[in-house]
Amino acid sequence: NLLVGGLLTIAAPVLAMLFKDRVDKEIKAKALQYAPDVVRTVARKLEPELLAAIDRCCEKLSDFVTNASEELRRSLIEILTDTKRMLAVESMDKGAAIAETDAKLAQVAALHERVGLLRSGLWERAATGTSAEVVGGEESFEIPTMPKIEG
Repeated sequence: NLLVGGLLTIAAPVLAMLFKDRVDKEIKAKALQYAPDVVRTVARKLEPELLAAIDRCCEKLSDFVTNASEELRRSLIEILTDTKRMLAVESMDKGAAIAETDAKLAQVAALHERVGLLRSGLWERAATGTSAEVVGGEESFEIPTMPKIEG
C-alpha cells in the first residue's frame, strides 16, 4: 500500500498536467463550436434593449437640439433688437455731437483769425516801435512797447 500511495503521489502532478492540457484543448474546441450560437442568442436578447436605448438617446438629442435652437433664436432676436435700439440712440446722439463739433470748429477758426491779427499787429508795432490799441474782436487792449535791443 505504501508503495502504491507513493507512486500515486508522484504520478498525480504529472497526470494532472497531461489531463489539464487535454481538458484545455477540449474546452477550447467546445468554445469555438458553441461561441457563434451563444453570441447570436445573446445578440437577439440584447437587440431590443439596445434599440430602445438608442431610440431614447435620439429623442433626448432631438429635444436638446430643438431647445437649443429655440434658445439660440431668442438670443439672436434679443441681440438684434438691442443693436437696432443702440444704433437708433447713437444716430440721434451723432447729430448732436456733429453740431457741437461744428460749433467748436467755428470758435477755433475765429480764435485762429484773432491770433493772426494780434501777431500781425505785434510785428507791425515791434517794427515801428510804437504802442497802440489793437482791436481784434470783442475786446481791445494795448500792446506793450517792445524793449529795444542794442547790440
